[in-house]
Amino acid sequence: CKVTPPIPTDPAHFAELEEDLTQMGCVGFLHQGWHLKHAPMLEELTSRHLPAGYSKTLRAQPGKWTLAVWRQVYDFERGGEGLATRKEDYTKGKFLTKPHPNDGYRIDDCIDERERRLLAFLVPILHPKKPAVVPITIASTILSAKAGDREVCWSRVVKDIVLDLIKGLGNSRP
Repeated sequence: CKVTPPIPTDPAHFAELEEDLTQMGCVGFLHQGWHLKHAPMLEELTSRHLPAGYSKTLRAQPGKWTLAVWRQVYDFERGGEGLATRKEDYTKGKFLTKPHPNDGYRIDDCIDERERRLLAFLVPILHPKKPAVVPITIASTILSAKAGDREVCWSRVVKDIVLDLIKGLGNSRP
């Protein structure tokens, strides 16, 4: 999955995104090199076999990718909850259309422009399989955190999403 979140080029929009991410406790996402490509790293990630040099490293052991590791990687704050549940729906009145039962909402259908930019940035990171749509649980998590109604443990969210993605690596295309 290619992760390339759009970063606003307009200084005012960038400042708003940075402010929102800071308030939500996940500004560390903004300071990553999402658009950098390193050929050896891509080969390693797309290979079905782990290079021998990594066999005893943290990189080769997803079971050891703890909340503390993710918190350090992205400079997240401590505390909070994981993804919102379907019952915790903070999406009412936020989108032009109803959600698709399997995929959720189209990001372009978000009514508020600032929230749309926030979703457009975070969804490719948190839902890289289909970056143009946002499942209800992820949309609710993001929108409730932005509103200040929910403290989110972004370390837990990322850990759960990454572990779920790597489970399917052996069963699909790299």
